[in-house]
Amino acid sequence: MDSHSHTTEQDVSNSTELDLTALRATLTTHQEAMDHRELGLAARLERIEGVDETVREVHRAVGYYGEAVGRHEGTVGQREREGEEREKVVEGREREV
Repeated sequence: MDSHSHTTEQDVSNSTELDLTALRATLTTHQEAMDHRELGLAARLERIEGVDETVREVHRAVGYYGEAVGRHEGTVGQREREGEEREKVVEGREREV
């Protein structure tokens, strides 16, 4: 056998080191990708939380608007009743005349 066909302990060691180096590089690449994805998810979560806050603000505004409309309707209803009462008084006076 010639020296080229034998695998030496040094060859195995070199091969193992190359494999470990490749694995480390792959791991680093995957970790960087995971970090990048995590940052993207964090940014997305912030946007979602911002939208949630905006929705809450809109709900509050709608609630306030609804309350204002309710008060306005109450006032209009009261004025209508008062107007009807005045009409009855006027009609009553007209009958007396």
